[in-house]
Amino acid sequence: MHRACSGAECPGLLIEEDLRGPSIAVSDVFAIVSEGSRSMPPGIRKIAFVDLNSGHDFARMQFAETVAVNRGINMRLCRSLEEAEKWLLAEGAGP
Repeated sequence: MHRACSGAECPGLLIEEDLRGPSIAVSDVFAIVSEGSRSMPPGIRKIAFVDLNSGHDFARMQFAETVAVNRGINMRLCRSLEEAEKWLLAEGAGP
């Protein structure tokens, strides 16, 4: 994702995943989001995240959103692709 967005004008990023297995530990969520926030490609103004695995802990994903926002990343956890697309396109974020 980083390579795809760094060379392109990419103001909005939609991440959709459907990973199998249990949710990762809260400490791992914190580490992953913290590291990712330090290497954000320039130009990305919004990140929408959708996890299609209903077995994952939604509160843990909300924690990831909070960590990202606290590090200056405009990220929103969405429950559906439609919700994510609507949020990304609001306020002129572009395609």
